[in-house]
Amino acid sequence: MNAFLLTLALLFITQTLAYQRNVPTMPDNIAGGRTARLGEFPHYVGFVKPDGSKLYCGGGLINKNWILTAAHCIKETPNQQVFIGKNNWKNKTQGLILKMKRSFYHKNYDPITVINDIGLVELYEDIPEDPAKNIRYMELETTERPLRALVTACGWGLTEKSETEAPDDLRTVDLPIVEGEKCFAHGLFLNETMICIGDGDRKDTCYGDSGGPVVRRSKVNQRWIAVGITSYGGLICGAEGSRGTYTKIKSYLDWLDSLNVTYIKASS
Repeated sequence: MNAFLLTLALLFITQTLAYQRNVPTMPDNIAGGRTARLGEFPHYVGFVKPDGSKLYCGGGLINKNWILTAAHCIKETPNQQVFIGKNNWKNKTQGLILKMKRSFYHKNYDPITVINDIGLVELYEDIPEDPAKNIRYMELETTERPLRALVTACGWGLTEKSETEAPDDLRTVDLPIVEGEKCFAHGLFLNETMICIGDGDRKDTCYGDSGGPVVRRSKVNQRWIAVGITSYGGLICGAEGSRGTYTKIKSYLDWLDSLNVTYIKASS
């Protein structure tokens, strides 16, 4: 390996370790977005520490007992809990609190390059769809999305680096799919199983949003269709020029099939 390639590889390694969008001590969140409406994202699942003190990741419900998330969100912690159907994560009257049964991630997940950053969480109990409780399964994307197509992200946490406490309400932002070169230009590694998302216009996902799906709305039945999974990005979320790298769900449908995990294919 020549000196240039070695330097480039070390740069990728350093930045990947520093920029992964799950930093438990600083759960930054949606930058440049808005507060979500109750029930707007009925597939969205929040991962909370066993003592209930802090959120650290997100995910999406794909069937009655499976959650799709990022590999680096998987933690083998006893009494791990998640919740669904909430807009305000501290509101005990909203949604359901559920226990994880087991979790695992892609066998070829690489924490250095963040390739194959995808995982699954199984719940102890079956969760049927229930509009009254703001619970609905998301569909999974089966085709390539064009450049400039908009996707929607959501999550909890800080909206600015200067804040000291995360907002309680779920927040959301619309972001465009862009050329991979725009992520490369900011030192972010990318391959064919990843998507570069963001215009660099101070709208962004950030630490703590890891594992949450980025979605588009079905034109057929108004379900949300998951296009990607929030993975990692720039050190200063929402900074001018900042973009993020997301796991491309279309690339992992065969993996889900091999595990006999059922899911709903995109309706449009």
